[in-house]
Amino acid sequence: MRKYAMLALCCMLLLLPTATLASTTPENTAKVDESILDQYLDANGYPQEIIDSFDSDLKELLYNEKCTFVGAQTESALVQDGVAPLGSDLDYYSTFVLSRVSSAPAGLAQFRISYSWVLPFAPFNNYVDKVAVAWETGWKYVNYSQEWRYYAHSGDYYSMQSGTNYDASAVTGIATKHDIIGGFTNWDGQYVSSDSHSGWLAVTVQQSLAGKGGPDSIGLLGRYFHQVLPFEGSVTIGAAQLSITLPSCYSWNTNPLYTFDFNWDDF
Repeated sequence: MRKYAMLALCCMLLLLPTATLASTTPENTAKVDESILDQYLDANGYPQEIIDSFDSDLKELLYNEKCTFVGAQTESALVQDGVAPLGSDLDYYSTFVLSRVSSAPAGLAQFRISYSWVLPFAPFNNYVDKVAVAWETGWKYVNYSQEWRYYAHSGDYYSMQSGTNYDASAVTGIATKHDIIGGFTNWDGQYVSSDSHSGWLAVTVQQSLAGKGGPDSIGLLGRYFHQVLPFEGSVTIGAAQLSITLPSCYSWNTNPLYTFDFNWDDF
């Protein structure tokens, strides 16, 4: 697992955008210098390889909410791309990071869940892919807390899609979707083909602190649903369960539920 973790984090370091890349869709303007964001994350327990894998938007999100590191879990899988000209399996890497939200309202415990992912190849099928996370019962979704990013990469260029969503029906999980693109026009007007894809989904969950104390755990599940046929389904979310309608039109990673240990007395 350590080998997979380091491989995945290296891929994320290579693929996530830095200040030197040209974006066809500009990122949110950071209100805080990135060096200050890095210093904050380092001082609050985030491993350096995790910090390096975050883009500036996710760093700033954790900084603004005064988050502290709880744990991380990196996974790798093969996601099938349907009928492809050469081969049908794509490497897929993702990393869960669980953070404690120190700015939570009095009497509430809040976790910021981030699920970062990388497809370090160019899929043959470019439809509408979906990313979803689910958590165990007892934790409630905080409205308006969902944030997501999607990047299509081509060498030193990238195109970005982003969003902040409201989903009043969310209970034990949340999903988002992005139009995975095969190419885009870069800043100097040239059309370039995408050679890889990456992104992240972040959400906050909360629970009352009343009567809580001592060690406990929270289970998290993440799925990347890659569409391989031109019929779009919808994600079905249960308690730490994720599935999709029209499953024959998708392939997805089958990694298990991950358990993160924490202590209520730390809130």
